[in-house]
Amino acid sequence: MEVYGLRILATTNVPDLKTPHTAHVLAEYLENNEDGMIDQPEVLNALLGSSNSTISTMVLFASETEEESFASNLGPLQATITRLQNLYAEEIFENGSLGVAADGVPN
Repeated sequence: MEVYGLRILATTNVPDLKTPHTAHVLAEYLENNEDGMIDQPEVLNALLGSSNSTISTMVLFASETEEESFASNLGPLQATITRLQNLYAEEIFENGSLGVAADGVPN
């Protein structure tokens, strides 16, 4: 998925509702007052970087164990996309799920 040009990648083991919820939270951070305009364009510009390889990209894994199993595959990805941030499915509480709303969006 893309949110204002920022990428969100997910493994096939991440439950389907987790990725769009993550995209929604990211969009809310960037455009919180919902007026259709990015609240701080300089923040988005910094996250977009100066080239395709420097676009900030979030990579969702089902768990830390899954991320570790991808370790040998992440090297080529990191050579192509230099700004990666991991996130585990167990840290994402989409609407209607049980758990603490650690991502800042109420359940």
